[in-house]
Amino acid sequence: MRRAEMQKLFTTEYQVDPKTGKDKLVQRYTGSWYTMDKKTRRTCSWLCLAGWVLAVAAFITAGVLPTWAGLCNYVVPWYILCMLPLFYLLLGSVKLLRLKEQFTEIDKSESLGYIKTSGIGLAVLGAVWSITTIVFLLVSNKTMMFANELIFLGCAIVNTAVGGGAYAAGRKAGKGIRNSECGIRN
Repeated sequence: MRRAEMQKLFTTEYQVDPKTGKDKLVQRYTGSWYTMDKKTRRTCSWLCLAGWVLAVAAFITAGVLPTWAGLCNYVVPWYILCMLPLFYLLLGSVKLLRLKEQFTEIDKSESLGYIKTSGIGLAVLGAVWSITTIVFLLVSNKTMMFANELIFLGCAIVNTAVGGGAYAAGRKAGKGIRNSECGIRN
């Protein structure tokens, strides 16, 4: 969520502090409140966390394998960039798991927003990683061990699949969100 959009969700006003008698600046959340079924929230979180573990295992495996594709200058950047969506997928999944019964627009953006965005990012980066690895295998005659090169490619495909699955889970969970009539007001 952008800063300008986030600022629109709050109002700022001065109130008298009862202890000191002086004016103090108070911000109140005026945005929408949401609720989500606990089962849907937990299912999405645990699916994304399980996918994250699988993707990190594939990422580490690809990094440890001795391959020429893992040293190629047009394959490695896509491999390394996969760390960023993996990090945000973990953040979004944990945030979604820890959400309260009623949550704000900001919580929604930081949980489901992170899951969907990082899912798309991981799928795209994993797909580019896969494509560049295939191009390397077709163009180059260098192979340390062809089995290792195929495992490296398989790790890229696993990351692509996990990204697509995380996006699908986040989108399905997002359909279960309802506007809350009575939000917690300060």
